[in-house]
Amino acid sequence: WIMKFGSITTPIITDGLVFNMDAANRASYPKTGTTVTDTIDNTNGTISAATFSDVNEGVFSFDGTDDYIDFTSFSGVTGLYALTVSVWYKSSTYPATGARLIESNQFSIYQPNGTASNTKGRFYYIAKSEPYGNGFFTLGGTSASGVGDLVDGNWHNLCFTYNASNTTAVIYEDSVAVITKTDVAAPNSTFQLRNTTGDLVVGARQNFSNEIVGNIGPVQIYNRALSASEVLHNYDALKGRFNL
Repeated sequence: WIMKFGSITTPIITDGLVFNMDAANRASYPKTGTTVTDTIDNTNGTISAATFSDVNEGVFSFDGTDDYIDFTSFSGVTGLYALTVSVWYKSSTYPATGARLIESNQFSIYQPNGTASNTKGRFYYIAKSEPYGNGFFTLGGTSASGVGDLVDGNWHNLCFTYNASNTTAVIYEDSVAVITKTDVAAPNSTFQLRNTTGDLVVGARQNFSNEIVGNIGPVQIYNRALSASEVLHNYDALKGRFNL
């Protein structure tokens, strides 16, 4: 249950963990410089303009102008049929255009702009399918992409799981399952994540546009779908840092 790298341990589940970024872990970020390390396989990411803050033991701040963290050639879940993506996020600013909290060739957590009342302060959780290229499968549509406005200046944990064995995807917000979809198979009845390698970008799209305005804390990616009890375990392990 304990992270295997770094001088600051994080009591999260490690089974299936393929990516871990946490500014509070000195093995991930030493509080200075432009290099961030994924503590699972020691892959380095490059900071563009995003800044480190000591609040909550260590987070990254993004101001929406050329701010992002780029991990090149990420392939942790390539070609697999299950995943979990977890991001700790805080913002009080609605984006003028759709913003990306995290995006790779296989998934994206996307924040619509703040103009439409049915999506304001909510998020889309997207898995990118194979063999349908850039085709997306989004959960819930515009009226059910979350429950309530999360752009409230408070910390929230956004967690998205997909399990191909039962074609089920679940969205958890602050450890609570708010959307469960049990019919998320692709048109050919086999929903495989895109079998390609590309940049994993935190705070923006893969093309480094659509940046967020806010703070990002720990980010974890798994090559399997965590159970509800495991999602709660990870939330409980980290929530004390964010006064929850």
